[in-house]
Amino acid sequence: MGAGGGDMGAGGGDMGAGGGDMGAGGEDMGAAGEDMGAAGEEESHPGDAQVRRGEDRQGGGRHGRVRTGAGLGQGPAHPDHRARRLEGTHWGGAAFTPDNHGAIITHPNGSPMTTNRRNALRVAAAAAAGTALRSTGATAGEAGTAPGGAAPRPLFALPPVTIPIVGSAEVFPVRRIYCIGRNYAAHAREMGSDPTREPPFFFQKPTDAIQVVPVGHVADHPYPSLTRNYHHELELVAALASGGRNIPKEAALDHVYAYAIGLDMTRRDLQRRMGDQKKPWEIGKSFDQAAPIGPLHPVSALGHPVRGAIRLSVNGTVRQDADLSQMIWSVAEQIANLSEAFELKAGDLIYSGTPENVGPVVPGDVLLGQIAGLPDLSIRITDRA
Repeated sequence: MGAGGGDMGAGGGDMGAGGGDMGAGGEDMGAAGEDMGAAGEEESHPGDAQVRRGEDRQGGGRHGRVRTGAGLGQGPAHPDHRARRLEGTHWGGAAFTPDNHGAIITHPNGSPMTTNRRNALRVAAAAAAGTALRSTGATAGEAGTAPGGAAPRPLFALPPVTIPIVGSAEVFPVRRIYCIGRNYAAHAREMGSDPTREPPFFFQKPTDAIQVVPVGHVADHPYPSLTRNYHHELELVAALASGGRNIPKEAALDHVYAYAIGLDMTRRDLQRRMGDQKKPWEIGKSFDQAAPIGPLHPVSALGHPVRGAIRLSVNGTVRQDADLSQMIWSVAEQIANLSEAFELKAGDLIYSGTPENVGPVVPGDVLLGQIAGLPDLSIRITDRA
């Protein structure tokens, strides 16, 4: 096949490149691909293939006439009858008119550009792909942009999750909720762990698990589905106003904006069942209203609590009773450890662990949580929602 075979190889290369552009071109792509495949076959004069490949590299990227054979002393050019089929057609607003050397492409702005036949077909395919993209309200460079250049709009609105800040008209937007497991030695032991050998581990609750409990109120808290063993876990909560990766322990508290009192409510039977099966126990920790919390108290007024009583009563009977200083991993150490696994950011909450004597609650029970320096938090367990 000589030069013709080389030309067909080049045509196939163009067709491969054109195929990338033609991905959205639909039926027009098929016709353009057919013409591209035949371009090399009809331009099969001996000695032309190498010249044409050089032209494609040197001239294909600039406006102006690029001729195969004729004009370079290689013999007369042969008009491509397949290019004639493009006459009068329009893709993406561009009009195609064949001449003896290739095709004149008239852009939507009216300016002409002459190119060789193969490039004309390739441009046709790209234009067809652009038309298909525009028909969906986007162009190749504007994917994700709404028609008319407007910014994309959410399909539906989601209510923001926020927590009130004491003494401020502003609220704290919640990004993520991190929780540490078994961070008090006695609690770790009652859960079957050895606190002297285990590194800290963390899990998350969904952001919308937050249930804000106003100061001085007893909030109704529905008993969740699927469980028959629903437990309380009282915790100090740290709220971050900044973050980062690999935060050193010495700088960790600089990222804490405020603290609050919170409950990590737990479907204990589901948690244990998943643990026994060596499966993630998210279902035991992550559900609607699984994270009751009081208002935030800024560090500027409260400081950083490192010691003081943490106590929970059910119907007036004390169940959990410990001191913040008994944490295995301090809040600063928790932040440092978390930042090795995640990039912490403003809006993150860290539930810092619960002391021993967690236990079950049933509908009708009233829980009262207390942490030194913070207002009390109280919820009433109601029947299933």
